[in-house]
Parts: sequence; structure tokens; C-alpha cells
Amino acid sequence: MSCTTCPTTNCTCCHVHNVIIDNNLSVGNTTTLNTCCNTGGALTINSTNTAQISGDLVVINGTTGQSALSVSAGDVSVAENISCQQLTETSDSRLKTNVVAIEDALSIVQKMNGVRFNWLAAEENEAATANPALPDNVGNNARPMHIGLIAQEVQSVLPEVVCENKEGQLSVAYTNIVAVLVEAVKELTVKVEQLQSE
Repeated sequence: MSCTTCPTTNCTCCHVHNVIIDNNLSVGNTTTLNTCCNTGGALTINSTNTAQISGDLVVINGTTGQSALSVSAGDVSVAENISCQQLTETSDSRLKTNVVAIEDALSIVQKMNGVRFNWLAAEENEAATANPALPDNVGNNARPMHIGLIAQEVQSVLPEVVCENKEGQLSVAYTNIVAVLVEAVKELTVKVEQLQSE
């Protein structure tokens, strides 16, 4: 922890610049990792250790162009929302093998159902109580509605996009389903063109 004036940006930093975790880290309030200075700043979580932050984690990447948050192994669980300008996933063809086309995509889509729902409060769900990373709506009289898919339904047709955590709870890699939707649209296009030609 240091409080200095950055010679490059003239900003005063009273933040943690570099944190390397080899064991467990538990932080109460707000943790700010600031990379506005040339020295940069980073939070690195090694192996399967845990960083538990009950307040806010603010990661600011300034002029360094380097990653400010790095998780080398293990999962990251967030109880509420993640907000960012752009979220990307690695998809370079040079990193892939056994690439095959998705077949019967339209049939797969028809077996999934988009639904509206409320999250259960932790006190209503034993599984939620066991996993504090689930949303907790206790005390919220007007729980916000959400939309999504049912993981069990998705798992029956697209097991590749469903993950199970150590508590047995299922999650869905929604962005991966885009590939199925792309192929389903292509199949629909062929059907429409066939009808138009008749």
C-alpha cells in the first residue's frame, strides 16, 4: 500500500499496486488496483487459492496496456453484476483442433425454452445458502425479473455449454450458444429459400 503522486498522470494513488496471493485473501470494504503509474498494478491469484472480497473490486488499467487482474487457475464467482466496456473470449483458430460443423442446430434450439424468472433468496434455497456466490434477494420486496434458459434443459441438448460447480449447481456459457443460433439461422434460410422457389 502506498500513497504517491504519479509523475506520468499527476494522479495521487493511495491504492494497492501489486498483490500476489499464494494462500487465501479476504477483503472487507473496497479494494482498488490502480495501474495509472508506470510501475503498473496487478492482482494475481495463484493455483486454487481464494480471493474473497465482500465489498467492491475496482480494477483500473491506465497507460500500461497490461492486464490488471489475472487468475492463473480456478474459477471466479461473482454474486451480482459484472460491468465492462467489452468482454471477449479466446477463439483463435490456431488454438483449436477437431473442429466440426454443428448439425441439426434448429432442432437443438427448439428443445430449449427462454423463460422469465426470479432468483430464490438464500433463505429459501438450501443450495443457495451453501453457496454465497448466488444472488441474495433477502429484504428485497420487489425482486427484479430476469430472463434466461434452464441449465438442465440446455444440458440435455448442449452439454458442452453447461458447467457444474462443487456444490452441484449448474451454470450456462450463454455466449457459446451463439454458434448454435448462427447455424440455426442458416438452416432456416435454406428452408425459406426452398419455399420461395416452389
